[in-house]
Amino acid sequence: MEIDRKVLGCRTLKLYSGSCYLPHPAKKETGGEDAHFICIDEQAIGTADGARGWADMGINAGLYTQKLMSKLVFNVPMAPGDIIVTGTDGLFDNLFSNEITAVIVHAIRAGLELQVVA
Repeated sequence: MEIDRKVLGCRTLKLYSGSCYLPHPAKKETGGEDAHFICIDEQAIGTADGARGWADMGINAGLYTQKLMSKLVFNVPMAPGDIIVTGTDGLFDNLFSNEITAVIVHAIRAGLELQVVA
């Protein structure tokens, strides 16, 4: 993740992250069809939704998606205190934005670790 030094001066940002997968029971053996990465060295994260129906064609969508993500390079400017929530339709089709926000606010107030929040 590139850091805009003009905005931050000599300070650096540190990315804290957590993740969790809850694949559909029928897709549990393959790990599901979605993928993500957390790169500590580059201070980067990514999430991708696998393509439905690929398993019927013998393609592991989660593995394929991981390979695709490894070839992607774009940056989002960040500032201290920013919170980014990434997810697939499994999250955003089942929770409204205000529900996600409520979980995050509760977690911050309770001092929960990010892995627990995920």
